[in-house]
Amino acid sequence: MESTATQQRDAARAIANHVRITNARTCKNIRRLSYAKGTTKVARLLHHGDLDGPLGTLPIWRLVTAIRSMGDIRAEELLYRADIQRHRRPLRTLTPRQRRRLALELDALPVDPRTR
Repeated sequence: MESTATQQRDAARAIANHVRITNARTCKNIRRLSYAKGTTKVARLLHHGDLDGPLGTLPIWRLVTAIRSMGDIRAEELLYRADIQRHRRPLRTLTPRQRRRLALELDALPVDPRTR
């Protein structure tokens, strides 16, 4: 017979694995998209994503850098323009204003990443 502590540990491990797998799939799906479609997808996630679920635990830096051709420098500039200083924060900790501003900055990016 398993103890309650073991059952709780197993349940917590299952939830944590689900969150990690879901977030990894989200980033992988964004990475597969073109630059323009990836920025649109991330902007849509910021506007309409369920931030109370696993997506809310995803660090903003990881989500932004999952966009094709979005390296560290571009991501840094984008988050700076969106007034987000702490890049490792989970999505759910962003204020609605920060999410809107980041989505607007993503929408304002050129279609081709080679143009600035």
